[in-house]
Amino acid sequence: MRLQPLRRLVISLILLIAAGAAGCASRPPGTVALSFYMRNDSQEDYFYQFRAAGQTEFEGPVVNDPASAGCGWVGRAWSLIVTRGEQAPDPGDPIEVQIGAAELGNRDPVAVSLAIDAAGRVVVDEGVPGWWDSDVQRCP
Repeated sequence: MRLQPLRRLVISLILLIAAGAAGCASRPPGTVALSFYMRNDSQEDYFYQFRAAGQTEFEGPVVNDPASAGCGWVGRAWSLIVTRGEQAPDPGDPIEVQIGAAELGNRDPVAVSLAIDAAGRVVVDEGVPGWWDSDVQRCP
């Protein structure tokens, strides 16, 4: 029975090392290094998707506490879509905000912040947001 906590610790360390190695892998050709910050101060559910070349690169719910999806790679012609609801939108669902790489200067690497205020106003900006108080994500 005493080995269970030790086993969990060893498995956690192995997963942490594997995730770190994946994060340090070579950047796929034709991609942009992106760090993403989000927060939702409203009472509504929102969902985000980063898309490139017609494919979803990564997605998820916009969480209430300030959070970061860390660093990753997206296609150069990426776009961010924000919708109401707690799940990925269906085709034809209304889009609250859609913004692309060109609107944020086609930077590489790029930091993107998404904030939803208490009234439900959605703001997307380039750079590390002023409300972010943890370590800044550094993308290669």
